[in-house]
Amino acid sequence: MNTISFSEAIDEYFAVKRAERYSEHTLLDYRNTFTKFQRFLGTDLPLSEITARDITAFMGLTTNVSKKTALNYHTGLSSLWNWAVQTGYCAQNIVRVVKPPRPETRTI
Repeated sequence: MNTISFSEAIDEYFAVKRAERYSEHTLLDYRNTFTKFQRFLGTDLPLSEITARDITAFMGLTTNVSKKTALNYHTGLSSLWNWAVQTGYCAQNIVRVVKPPRPETRTI
């Protein structure tokens, strides 16, 4: 398994997703999520050393945002880890271990 830091993974991930023609809005949303998560970690850990416990702790701090935003955080991190598994940087998607926030239910 290759060793890559979280910030290096983010840079490579965005290069791939831009080549796949992801919308700039989606990439901006993911960048916001990854920046907040990296700030939460406090250091640039190797991607393979980040645990589901780290994800759970980060998600636990999202009480001041809407349920939709919290769900977007989970989705963005899961997308990054899906890519990391596909590229061989991680053995499993640790975000899938963390239950996603419940989406808002809106009455029409």
